Amino acid sequence: MTFNRKKLIPVAVVSLFFFAYLFVGYRIYRDYGVSTDEPTDYLRGQVDYQRLIGGSLAQFKADCAMMENGDACYYPAFFSMVLYRFAPYGDGGPILLHQDHWYAPADNTQKIYFERHKLTFAFFAFSVFVFFLIGKKIFKDWKIGLLGALFLIISPRVFGYSFYNPKDIPFLSAYVIAIYTMLLFLDKKNFFMAVLHGIGTAVVCSIRTPGLIIIPVTFFFLFFDLFLSKESWKSYAKAAGLLLSFLVVSAGLIVLFNPILYTDPIGNYIKAFNIMKQYPWKGYHIFLGRGIGGSVPWNYSIIWFSISSPILYLLLFVVGMVTLITK
Repeated sequence: MTFNRKKLIPVAVVSLFFFAYLFVGYRIYRDYGVSTDEPTDYLRGQVDYQRLIGGSLAQFKADCAMMENGDACYYPAFFSMVLYRFAPYGDGGPILLHQDHWYAPADNTQKIYFERHKLTFAFFAFSVFVFFLIGKKIFKDWKIGLLGALFLIISPRVFGYSFYNPKDIPFLSAYVIAIYTMLLFLDKKNFFMAVLHGIGTAVVCSIRTPGLIIIPVTFFFLFFDLFLSKESWKSYAKAAGLLLSFLVVSAGLIVLFNPILYTDPIGNYIKAFNIMKQYPWKGYHIFLGRGIGGSVPWNYSIIWFSISSPILYLLLFVVGMVTLITK
């Protein structure tokens, strides 16, 4: 058996890269604070998890009504339940629930936050590795995949949020994973990959409702790929069967992961989608020198994205778009 140094170098470099990243992350995760959403997110996780494991509908409704935000139980609950289940909450049972506040023994509250942050970071770190796999698969070069992973890690806001943001970063992480399962599904076109992609899609949809975009994107690229390759009608029939399997798995798990859907899956999911579409934000802050509250201007996202992203990223984005358009 010959020793192949060329094959060993990529494995060694990638392993060292991710080992260093995990080492740094687990050394500094205690240095980050607590987001304003965290108490409410903990409560949502508790309420939904109790319903998931067999809690009564009456108790679920009562707990939801007790929360200050009456629509909180309509928000997708998957990652909130994961954080609640695996972050310690003391020997005396679940934390007391009251009006968007949670209580724990004085010596245990900090530990709960630390464990939540460590789990959030671990999920994001896994998605960074998946992002590396995506780059490697698309560009056929492990070095470009690793560069993409590095860019994702060192984005300042993303790096900080990856420790304490219980909503947006898990959604970003799940979206990356769902994109990878979609690529595998489009590549292999078999039942196993359809099921795997169904699981990935269900997870991302059960963290944020906009994750639904993965479903039409999957449909489009699968049939577009068949069209370009000029496959026979039998291939289209097989693709339809695989898509049906994908949809069944996705729909079933979306319902399972969101206890609010147990009584009226379609009606309550539409309501959850509409709530997210018109998110009832009532905060107030300064934007471009003037105070805004209740709603945001059309250019809010564009400007915030621009001023919170490194200049290098913006320049590379412009270069990439120009290259894509002119080719």
